[in-house]
Amino acid sequence: MPTDTETLFSEFEPVSTAEWQGAIERDLKGGDSRKLLWQTDEGITVRPFYRAEDVPELRSERRHAQRWHIRYEISVHDPAEARAIALAALARGAEQIAFAGTNLKSSDDVRTLTNGIDAAVHFRFAHDAGRVLEILPSGLRGSIDYDPVLLGADLSPTARRFFGSSFCALTVRGEAHHNAGATAVEELAFALAGGAHYIREIGEPAAREMVFDFAATGNYFFDIAKLRAARRLWADLHSANPMRIHTRTSMWNRTIYDAPNNLLRGTTEAMAAIIGGTDALTVGAFDEAYRSPTEFSRRLAVNTQLILRDEAHFDKVADPGAGSWYIEWLTRQVVREALELFEQVQAEGGLPRAVESGFVERTLARSREAKLAAIAQRRRVLVGTNQYPNPREIALPEIRSRVPGRAVDAFEQIRLATERSGRRPQVLLIPFGELKMRRARADFVTNFFGVAGFTITEPAAFATPDAAAEYANSAPGDLLVLCSSDAEYPAFAKEFTAKLVTTRPVLAAGQLKDSADQLRAVGVRDFIHVKSDPIATLKHWQRELGVIE
Repeated sequence: MPTDTETLFSEFEPVSTAEWQGAIERDLKGGDSRKLLWQTDEGITVRPFYRAEDVPELRSERRHAQRWHIRYEISVHDPAEARAIALAALARGAEQIAFAGTNLKSSDDVRTLTNGIDAAVHFRFAHDAGRVLEILPSGLRGSIDYDPVLLGADLSPTARRFFGSSFCALTVRGEAHHNAGATAVEELAFALAGGAHYIREIGEPAAREMVFDFAATGNYFFDIAKLRAARRLWADLHSANPMRIHTRTSMWNRTIYDAPNNLLRGTTEAMAAIIGGTDALTVGAFDEAYRSPTEFSRRLAVNTQLILRDEAHFDKVADPGAGSWYIEWLTRQVVREALELFEQVQAEGGLPRAVESGFVERTLARSREAKLAAIAQRRRVLVGTNQYPNPREIALPEIRSRVPGRAVDAFEQIRLATERSGRRPQVLLIPFGELKMRRARADFVTNFFGVAGFTITEPAAFATPDAAAEYANSAPGDLLVLCSSDAEYPAFAKEFTAKLVTTRPVLAAGQLKDSADQLRAVGVRDFIHVKSDPIATLKHWQRELGVIE
């Protein structure tokens, strides 16, 4: 009797790994296939494809269709107003409510907030969670993001009061590590170490009372692998109770410029969290990085999940990742790397000791700096902010409470400084010569200065230095940037600068190692290229042009 797989694929000839490799090399036209390898933040080298021989045995984390809970987050201070928003959200399809930062001073405030809400209620107060925990009345259903280790405190006796109830008073906040710069492996390893600490401290009840908060980060397949690895490792470390997971879309990669891109990021992150096997999911509003979300943005956030559930039917499949050699291979790598880091934390004496000794902070700082460097160098692109800006966008009037410490914070500060100055420096491009190079370099300069809010003017290509100088002498602009091929710069720049009657700085696009001294001698002040430090360079020209002091 043939198996389902044999029946399904019987009409197709098997394709060997060597044949796949040969097809890749043909597509590369003789290029080195090793350039398709990529290195993750964790230092894991990932190949472009994986086969059965790479993962001899596929595993599944679930036998039943994934049914996650749609959580709706409200960041409104007034309890009565927050309650009204919550009731409306539940009527539109939300299944759980999360209150973030609502002004709660007493148990009466909590009762006002939760009155009439027939759903699980979750409190996101981070550093203030210990205080809020003390005023929560009994009889609640839901959780609070109370993580004593991250608060630098012992477990409150009040938390134990909720043990055995329908309210979870103990959360392992892996998401906090992510927002501090953690890789997927570090977020998982430190969360596991936190869970292990609470089990040692409290005993068996802790495993039943804990919920784990993770971030969905935009690293799609790694997010899937991280959650699958989390369940697998937790089962190995503590098999008596399954891990309960809440996932929230990342704040780290949210932007204030071209903010609708955050909708795309949130959707991708939500998909990964669901496929990875989260029990509950919060999709943040697209504008949460710079203001209290509007009714419209909150609606879009919950509708993202409704579409994935009711139209894409993500709740109908048990474990889609289990059928993928690629995802299974990634899951095993994350398991291996996270277990290794977990054991290092245990060697430090557990997570509290690792936090006190600075081990956790040093680890996160290294990862954060590496991520920020990748963003600064545009090796990692956040559309609209560090690359491909919308030159007409003005963000300042929309900003109410900008969240600091995100991935693109430095770029946003530069562009906001331009907006606050009341003037937008104008970059005048001087394209000439060979079409391919002048076009590529003009596009590069447009993006480079565009992310600082500078205005870019690009005239048609100039046939002669005289024509370019005549135009530049009469046209407005604060910076002049030559855009052409390396070989054409020296002769053109010499004649062009000689005929300028303006003292405006002249720059050239390209690194130009061979002719840099020659170009400087005729008045070229700087060179803009892929190895330029965008943050330092943009700030320099902001000072030169009087945007900042």
